[in-house]
Amino acid sequence: MLYPATFEKEDSGLYAVSFRDIPEALTCGDSYEDSLLKFNYISIH
Repeated sequence: MLYPATFEKEDSGLYAVSFRDIPEALTCGDSYEDSLLKFNYISIH
């Protein structure tokens, strides 16, 4: 099953990741690449 994710750059420079179909699943990263790694971790586990 696939869940669309939204990557948003915050004013602080961090990237927030949210899932419209799973509002309680949130993560963030110091950069786009870092947030992508954390997103992949959530997607796998």
